Order: sequence, then structure tokens, then C-alpha cells
Amino acid sequence: MKVKCPKCNTEYNIESSRITGTTIKIKCPKCLNIFPVNKDGVVAQETPRPSPPPPPKEENIANNKPTPPVSETKSPAIKQTPPPPPQPQIKEKEAEKKPESSQSISIDNLPDLPDLPDLPDLGGNDMSDLLGTLDKEIAKTTPSTTPPPSTSQEKDSTAGLDFGMVNLEEAIASSITTPPAQEKPVASKLEIKETQREEKKAPVIQQTSITPPAQSSAEQPATSDSKKFKIKRRSGKIFGPFDQETIVRMLVESKLLGNEDVSEDGINWQPINKIPEFQQAIQNMLDNISSSTQSQPKAAPSSVSAPSPREEEKKKVDVKKSGIKEPTKFDEIKEQAKEKFTEIKERYSSLPKKVRIAITSGAAILIILVVFLAGFKIYTKFFGSKLTPEEQKIVSNALSAYYSGNSADITEGVKSLKVLYSKVRYKTPICAVMSRIFIYQRNFLTLEKENEDLLTKCMKDFKSEKIDSPDSLFAMVLYYASARDTKNYNETISLLNSSPHYQKYVNAINSIFTNNYAAAINDLMGYLSSVPQDSLTMEMIGELYLSQNDTTNAETWFKKAVETNPKNTRAIIEYQKIQFDTQKDQKGALSTLENIVNSGATTLHIKELARAEFILAKMYWSIRKNEEAERFFKSAISHAPNQIEYRLAYAEYLYNIEELDRSFDEFNAVIKQDTNNINAKIGLVKVMIKQRKILNAHKTIMELYSQNPSNLNVLLYKGKIEEELEKFKEAEDSYNQILNTNKDFTNAKLALANLYIRQNRTQEGLSLLEDIKKNSPDNLDVLMMMGEIYIKLKKFDSSIENLRHAIELDNYNTHARFLLAKAYIEKQEYEEALKHLEVVRIQIKKTPELNYYFGKAYFGLKKYPEAIKNLEEELKTNKQFIDAMILLGKAYSMNNDHQKAIEMLNGAITIDNSNALAYFELGMAYLRKGDKSSAVESLKQATNKAKDNNEFRFLFGKTMIENNMFTEGIEEIKNVLKKEPDNTEYRYNLAMGYYLSKNYKAAIQEFNKVYSQDSSNESALFFAGKSYQGKKDYQQAIKAFQECIEKNPGNDKAYYEIARTYELMEKYDQAIDYYQKAISKNPSISMAYYRLGYIYKGKNNYNKAIGYFEQFLKIAPEDDLAQEVKDEIFDLKQAIQDMAEEEKEAKQKKPEEEE
Repeated sequence: MKVKCPKCNTEYNIESSRITGTTIKIKCPKCLNIFPVNKDGVVAQETPRPSPPPPPKEENIANNKPTPPVSETKSPAIKQTPPPPPQPQIKEKEAEKKPESSQSISIDNLPDLPDLPDLPDLGGNDMSDLLGTLDKEIAKTTPSTTPPPSTSQEKDSTAGLDFGMVNLEEAIASSITTPPAQEKPVASKLEIKETQREEKKAPVIQQTSITPPAQSSAEQPATSDSKKFKIKRRSGKIFGPFDQETIVRMLVESKLLGNEDVSEDGINWQPINKIPEFQQAIQNMLDNISSSTQSQPKAAPSSVSAPSPREEEKKKVDVKKSGIKEPTKFDEIKEQAKEKFTEIKERYSSLPKKVRIAITSGAAILIILVVFLAGFKIYTKFFGSKLTPEEQKIVSNALSAYYSGNSADITEGVKSLKVLYSKVRYKTPICAVMSRIFIYQRNFLTLEKENEDLLTKCMKDFKSEKIDSPDSLFAMVLYYASARDTKNYNETISLLNSSPHYQKYVNAINSIFTNNYAAAINDLMGYLSSVPQDSLTMEMIGELYLSQNDTTNAETWFKKAVETNPKNTRAIIEYQKIQFDTQKDQKGALSTLENIVNSGATTLHIKELARAEFILAKMYWSIRKNEEAERFFKSAISHAPNQIEYRLAYAEYLYNIEELDRSFDEFNAVIKQDTNNINAKIGLVKVMIKQRKILNAHKTIMELYSQNPSNLNVLLYKGKIEEELEKFKEAEDSYNQILNTNKDFTNAKLALANLYIRQNRTQEGLSLLEDIKKNSPDNLDVLMMMGEIYIKLKKFDSSIENLRHAIELDNYNTHARFLLAKAYIEKQEYEEALKHLEVVRIQIKKTPELNYYFGKAYFGLKKYPEAIKNLEEELKTNKQFIDAMILLGKAYSMNNDHQKAIEMLNGAITIDNSNALAYFELGMAYLRKGDKSSAVESLKQATNKAKDNNEFRFLFGKTMIENNMFTEGIEEIKNVLKKEPDNTEYRYNLAMGYYLSKNYKAAIQEFNKVYSQDSSNESALFFAGKSYQGKKDYQQAIKAFQECIEKNPGNDKAYYEIARTYELMEKYDQAIDYYQKAISKNPSISMAYYRLGYIYKGKNNYNKAIGYFEQFLKIAPEDDLAQEVKDEIFDLKQAIQDMAEEEKEAKQKKPEEEE
């Protein structure tokens, strides 16, 4: 029967037997128009029908229960189930909807096709995607035996049933008996997804069993010389080549739809329905499609008359059994949605193929992504958040290594965590430990770029996995705190309240950032109550105590850290440093640290190794083992070149051992690394001051001051340089500016005290010094400064007292010992000075001016050759050292090498022709040579040069007195005192001038003035007694000496002078008593033995006299009186011998007289 599409007038051949009901709906494959057709082939007019309940077919499909097909053949042996209730006609658009299939779609059942690559979803309009699936559908729904034909009653009951629409382009497979299935290739994942999507789009049509017509022999293609064709579907897939027989068989089996293209060469393509050999097979396929629709049961006509109650009840029961529900408002909405979906689908089908591919691919990717993320979240939430016991052990071991503080163990732990991180999906517990380790390394050691990136990834893992464990939150808080990320820090820490011990740790970190160390210590102790094995936190507490200068508690916590984990090398290093600094076990500390350093290449992080070497260097420096100190300083800097602290300490070390050029270079190296390093720039200034490059130092400090006007150390050295330039007012303003800012700045107080004394404001300076000492009795800087100032004030005993105290606090304090030697030289105790100078030479060989002071001490001992040797050595390194040149010239002169003396002194004048002392010593050299005219000329030059220099004119007067030129010396000092009447040093030397010139009355007057101005000046009181003694006022002399003893009970010289006074008073017994007391105070006081020898000689006790004289020679064999004493001993022994002989002769004469 011919059917004509009313829209495009295309004609189709349809078997009339296919139209079993009143009408069937046909879809034109050309224009896609849907139209109803009756048995006569006439296009029927649709009549509106009332809204029916949902068709049973859809319900069965929804429940995956397909309706059994009905066959045209009769088979009474099988009982047929009653058909479903009549299905009224629905709207045209609703009839166009195709029910979805839940079966898979695959083309893999093509027997001769090779395996194909994955292709994108091409949409539901390509009928080729249905191939292979309908075979399976029909195989499932078709019984293995032919079902019996429907009875007339059954036919009548199905009359008027709408079979749905027939799409002439769809493939309807026949239920022919198929040969044994060939082994199918495995479909790719994308093909499976394609077929699953297509199944949802493909309609499920209830099929009946159709027997395809047998092909005539004419239709069978020849097997010999058969052509071969490649086949291209609408999707673009190409198969083949196949021979004609195979292609015909695929058309019969509906594996091809007749809308494909074919080509013999794979280049020139043409539709398959244009090839004569395949046209009959295509026509047979379409006939089979038509006949399959007619085999479905007919719908029963609607009853016009009202059903009886019994029928209505039966109908309800049948509806209930069939699962059909009464339509509801929701059903109407559902139907409207279906219509809308159909409309969208039609519009989608009309889009270009590439657009459809793009839309479909994008939608598929989006769906896959959403499903993957949702699945991953569910997995990690319920299944992925667990590690295996072995994995948990790796994480626990890494955490224990972190707690140990041992870098080697931590490094191994990180390696294990990295391997585990790359293997497992759930990374939170691994990142929780790894992040803490990396943050620790970044803050205290170094963090490699690779690990920095991994730390960032861990933070992202925490956020993506969203498993808020306390460990992960804690690690995140530490990360944000170290990165100063306030926003994320605040958000994260609010979630950490459920873990109090972690909260305490975080609070401690915040307290450290705000320098609230006491609060940090308390919080860390609270944290340790939950994590008692955390040796690293114990070490941190120790370091916090150190920052508060609480060495005792620091030592306790470092010891706890080591006891908790003996491999915590950082704690060991700090603990041993305290042991050394407190002098508890210096030898053990050095040995332990050297062992750590020697094995450090394999057990220590490079930064820890450098720190251990740095601490060792400082230790050796403190005990003045400079070679070891320098070796470890250099090693520490090489291992941590960016650690500015190490290089700066090395520069300070070089400055202190007087390696000024090298120190200057190291300070400059620090500045190259950190151009804003103020300490390094101040270091340069200190070096320049020592090198006497004052103008350069002034330029540098002023540049620094312009950049840092409020820096107290900059202000301090600004004041010191102003003082060197004799800008005393500006220097005082600088020091006061510091003290206005910080009244407890000790160095500023010391500098101000020194300035007062330099300006002859002696009392102000001393008051300030005593105030400093009262508040800081053990401050080394204070003690050394006071010692140095007291030397300038000629208060040598006070200077020695402070400097000895400084040495008791630090036996290796070379500077304090050097100052002490200077004090003894000024006090003219040269032997004691030499002892301390020898120690200084051992500790620091290259101490500037060391040889000069050796020369000065030997000169005081009148050991001129030794003095000359040391002074010449000093001038080898400092050729323009004027004071050394003058003293060397004087030593040459005293050693009777006058020509050398004159040459040396003239050399000093050439360098500095304004130096009055050089002219003075030159004049003295001429005097010793006997050239009086030259001497007078030089001495006049000296006076003229020193006209405005009070200090030198005083020195000039003092030297004149020492050289027995009393008149000139006394006159010079009297002139100096007119300008500085309160200067006790000047007045004391004036009194000495009077005393040495035997003007005892004037001497007593001046000594008493000195003592009234400075009651601590014991020497003034002593020489007042000597003056009374010279004046023969013996009672006043004894009184003065007794007062000296009251001030200083150990004053052996006072006891000696009392004895001498009694001897002058011819009170020999009292004299003997006080000489013995003097010897008890100082057994080396040679003059007491000398005087006792003469007293006992006067008492004719020659044996005792000889004993004391011999004791004198033992103590002072080189003394000028030694020869005299030897002569006395000889005479006394001779006298004893003579007396013995006389006594012997007397005894011999006595018997003779008696006879």
C-alpha cells in the first residue's frame, strides 16, 4: 500500500497488514512530519479525545517490565495474558515523544568491523548509533518459539489501540534466527558512555516477531569477483571494506539503515541507496519495519455508553493490577515538561553537526567533572580519610623525628613523607606533619624551594579535602602566622578551639611575636603537658629564658630537652654554651662541641653546624686562644655566608685583637651584604678612631647620624668623635640627648663622666662614676672605664682596685689587664706591671703599644738595654709613634748613647715640630752629653711650644724637678696652678718639688692642701710625714705615718718610716720593733734589713748585723748599696775574728799573770 506525506508529497510503500487498528502514525524521514494513516492508505483526520491515564506501556518501561509482543501466528499451546486497558489517543506532540531505554548501545556486534577509536557523542539524531542495540532489545523481548496468534476476541479487544508512531528512518531489527555470536571486541570507555547516552534517547518500540522475506537467487550477490566497499555512517565512522554479500546481509539484519555512504576507494563517496546492488535489500528492510508495527495488539474502541457499576469496579481492579494511576496536576505538569523537552530536542536536532558535538562534549565533561568531584568528596569523607597502619607509622615516626630536633632524623622523616604524599589520595595527616617541619626549617634553618612549593600545596590540600582535623588546623595556623596572613589566620584559629593544647602553642607563638616572653613560656609549658615528648618545644622555652637573661632556667630547660631526646643537637649546643659561660665545665663544653662539629657533616644541618662553630669561636676568643677562634669563625662564615651575625662578630673579634685593617675589611663586607647595617658602620667608625683617622670617622658618623638621628649608639659615637675633635659642648649635648631618651644607658654615662674629667670637672665625673658603680657593681665596662679614668686622675690605687675586680670577673679580660699594667707603671711599681704585661703578650701578641709599655716599665727599672729593645720593636710596626720615639731617645741618652738619642729626638721633632716634650728631652740629651748651649736652646724651645698647653707645661715642670732643676720646675708648676688651682695632681707635684729641694716647710703646706682637697690621697699624707721628718719634727712625722697605717694597715712603707723616725730619734728598740713590723707586712722590703743591720752593728751585735746585711743582699743583690753592704759584712766578720783572737790572747795571758 502506498502512503503519501501530506507535507512534502513523498510516497512510501507500507504493508497494509501493518495497520491492525483504525490508524497508525507515520513519521516522514525526509521532512520529519508526523501524520496518521488508516487501512485504506488515506491520511486520517485526528479527532480529539479525552485525557487518558498514563499508558501502561510507559509504566512497564519505567519498571523495566516490557510488554510481551503479539505474533500474527496462532499457537493455542501458549496461554496469552490479557492485554492492557485501552489507550486513548493523546496529543500529536505527546505522541511524538519516544520512551527512553535503559539498555546499553554498542556497535561492537558488527561481525566484521575492526576495533575503533573513542569518538565524541554525536547526539541522538544519528540513527547509526542505534545499531546493535535493537538486536539485543528484540532478543530480550522475543520468545525463542513463535508465540500463538491472537484470537478474534483478543483482536477485538485491541481494536483502536494507538501503536505509536513509526519512524521510517529508525532501524527495526527482525527476529530471524541468527548464527552463533562471534566474539565481540571490547568497547572503549567512551564508546560505552556514548551508547549509554544514546540508549536514553533511543525509543523502545514493542516489537512483534517478523520473518524477513527470503531473497531470490537473483538478489544474492555473486561470491566471485564481488566488489568491496567501505561504509561511512552519518557519525563519520568508516568501516570496511566489505564485500557485497556482507553488506546485503547487514541490511537484512538492520545493522545498516540505508542512509550510509559507500566508496570503493575511500575517496569518492555516494549514498548506498543509489547503488543498484543494495536497493532491493533496503526496500526489504523498510517493508520489515512496516510489518513489525502491524503485529502489535489493536486498541479496543472506547465505549460510548456508560459502564455498569460491575464493569467500573472490574476496570478499577484491572487498572490497579496494571499499575495505572489516576491523572493528577503533577501529571499535567509532567506532560507539559515532556512537550517542552520534545520541542528543545527538535531544535537541537536542527543545529549543525559541529555545534551539536561541541554542546554534547561540553555537557558530558561538565557532568563527568561534577560526578568526579562529588564522588571524591564522598570517598575522602567516608573512606579516603584513613591511612593504613604502615602509613600511619611513617607519619608518626616523622613527627617523633620533628619532636627530637635532630636534623638528620628530620631529613629522613621528610623523605618518607614525600614518598607517602605521592602515593595516597588523602594527604591531610601527611601534610599536617610535613607542614610543621617545613615551617620550623624555614624559621630556624633553611627551606629549599622544592619544599616551599610542597608546603604551599599542603595548604591547598587542607582546603580541598576539607577534613578539619586538629593537626591540619594547627599546621595551617602556624603557616599563616609565619606568613603574617592575618585574614586566613583569624579564620583558621577560630576552628582550633576544640584543641586546647594546640591553642596554647599558637598563643605562645603570638606572644613571641609581641616580645611577651613570659606569657609565651607559660603557654608552651601548658602545651607540653599534652605533648611531653616534644624536645623541640623544651629547647624553645630554654631560648626564651635566655632572651630574658635567665641563665638558670634556660640551663634547666635545655637539660630537659637533651634528657628527653639525646639527639637534640641544638639543645646540646646551647646547654654546653651555658656550661662554658658560667665556668661550670669549660673543658667539657669545649670537648663536647668539638665532637659535635667534627661529626657535623653527617648529623647536623648546615646552619646548625655553622652555629656550633660560631659558639666554639666565641668560646676560644673568650679564653684568648686566638688561632682556634679564628679557625672556627672562618668555618662558620663559610658554612653560613648569609648569616650577618657571624661575620659581624668576626669583625669585632679582629678589632679587639687589634687587627684593625682586617677588621675594617670585615665590617665593609657586612655592609655589602646589608647596606643598612648600623652596627657594621659603627664598627668602621671605631676602627678609624683607633687608627686616629678622626676626620674620616667624623664624616662617616655624620652620614650615619643624618640617616638615623634617634639611634642611641650612633649618638654615642658622634659624641666620642666630637670629643676627639675637642668639641666638648657638642659632645656633652650628644651624651645628654642619649640619657634624656634612656637614663640607664651605661655607656653614655661613662662617656659623659670621661668628658667631665677631661674638662677638669673632676668632681662631677667621679660622682657620675660612683653612681654607675653603685647600680652595676659587676659591670665589666664600668669597672674598666673607672680604672682608666682613675689612671688619668693619678688615683692609681683606686684604678688598680677596679681593674683587679674586673679581672676577677673575667680572668681573660686582656684590656683590663693591660690597663692594670699601665696603672702599676704610673705608680712606679714596674715589676708588678711587667707581670701583667707578660700575660697580655701571651693572650694577644699584636696588642698596639704593648712593646712601648714594656719599654716604659724597663726604663723605670733603669734596665735601659731591655727598654731600648722593646721600644725599637714597637717602632718597627708604628714608625711615627712620637711617644715611643721620645722615650727611646731618652733611653739612648740614659744608656750613654747620646748621638743616637739626639738623632731619634730630632726625628720626632721632624714629624711633629710642635711637640714640646721632644724639645725638652733633646735639651736633656744635650745636657748629659755636656753640650749646655744646645741644651739651653732646646729647653727654651720646649717652653715656647708648651706656652698654651697646661698639661704639657705641668709635665715639663715635673720633669725639671725629676732632673733636679727644682727652681725651673717649681716655677712652671706654680704657673700651671694659677689656671687650675683645684688640680690636686699639679699641686702634689709642686709639693714634691719643694720636698726634693728640701724646702720642707713649703712642702708640708702643699701636701696638707692636697690632703684636704682629696682625703683619699694617701701619698700626700705619707710625704707630709717625710717632710716633717726632714724638718726634724719627729712627733708630727710619726703622727702622719700612724694616720697612713690607720687608712691602710698593710702600708709597709709607713711602718718603715716610723721605724726610721725612731732611729733618727735614737730610740733603737722602738725602731727595731717597727722595722720588724714592716718586714712582716712586706718581706721583700730590703731597706728594713739594711737599717736593722746598722742598728745591730751600733749595738755591737755583729752576728745579727751580718744576718740582716746578708738578707738585704739576697733581696737586692743589684742595689746600689750592695757593695757597701758587702764591705760592711767583711768588716763585721773581720771584727768578729779580731775580737775572737783578742779574746783568745786574753785567755792565754790570764794564767800567765796568775802565775
